[in-house]
Amino acid sequence: MPELPEVETIARTLNSLLANRRIKEVHLFREKNLLTSPSIFLSSLQGDSIAKVERKGKFLLFRLSSNRTILSHLPMEGKYYLYDTPAKKGKYDILSYDLDNGKT
Repeated sequence: MPELPEVETIARTLNSLLANRRIKEVHLFREKNLLTSPSIFLSSLQGDSIAKVERKGKFLLFRLSSNRTILSHLPMEGKYYLYDTPAKKGKYDILSYDLDNGKT
């Protein structure tokens, strides 16, 4: 599991890449990782924007323009990827977002 300095670095990097980006589409690959209904999760995020990404303890908080928050935790080797084009699902991927700048 990443320690606090690594989580802070990840939060700052993600914030610089994702702040003010609109979510065009959400692809959910592993429903069991959600704490809410998949249909509610997917419908509520599409068209929303990521206002900022910040850290609270070892959690990453994706603050949305709708005043909602996506809570994320990095497991042992959790990673985030940013692709220039739509990416194929990886073996351990939970979800992906298609953003307004064409990145995934």
